[in-house]
Amino acid sequence: MGEEVPRGAWGLKSLESELARVAGVGMLLVVSDYDGTLAPIVDDPERAFPDKKALGALQDLGELPDTRAAIISGRSWGELRRLSGSPPNVVLVGGHGAETGPAVGGEEVAGLVEVTAALEEIAAQFPGANIERKPTGVAFHYRKVDPAGVDEALRMVTAGPGSDPRLHLRHGKMVVEISASAVDKGVALVRIREECGAEATVFLGDDLTDEDAFAVLGPEDVGIKVGPGASKGSRRLADQEQVGELLVNLLELRREQGRD
Repeated sequence: MGEEVPRGAWGLKSLESELARVAGVGMLLVVSDYDGTLAPIVDDPERAFPDKKALGALQDLGELPDTRAAIISGRSWGELRRLSGSPPNVVLVGGHGAETGPAVGGEEVAGLVEVTAALEEIAAQFPGANIERKPTGVAFHYRKVDPAGVDEALRMVTAGPGSDPRLHLRHGKMVVEISASAVDKGVALVRIREECGAEATVFLGDDLTDEDAFAVLGPEDVGIKVGPGASKGSRRLADQEQVGELLVNLLELRREQGRD
């Protein structure tokens, strides 16, 4: 997954020179994860609304010339659109990169009906667990499960429905997702970068699934891990509350470069 980001690369101060550099490139791509990055983590995922400062700055960045803004999330495209308010000039990508618009098919995908039923049976044995159905997969959330039962719940998920060779298992923060899609956030990031011809990319993320995106960044890019934990990101913010300030700083620097 990566190493712990050195302490000298922590915080907004450490990013000043990096932000100034990328603010001056011809075509800039700014991409963020959603939960834990643009939006604070909350107990009720249905109410994980974005931080207004962070989302507003990302939207304003997307309105600048030669600047593309995007959100790549593990949430379904439809749910991401509902929670974010579908901000203008921000590309929304759901399903860890697999969904770029309204989905069709749902549980018709091979294996998902059986997997969903199996996960529901497991969730029923662990109070607090819940299942989230997605167009290309199913997520098992265990944030509210008694810590004493988490290891057994994860064992049952991975050894049971998670072992289906037709599907793909992904671990995130307090969630395991079983998906019919092999696309990840790194694949999605490369696709957007190539489409817009970005000379530099800024990517922010907090979760294990964001490591796929950090892994495809090049020397001209800036990968920013939000919160604790080992990461391939080269820089780090202490928490989600600093994301809005960073994006505002980048927006101001970009405008100073005449990108307005």
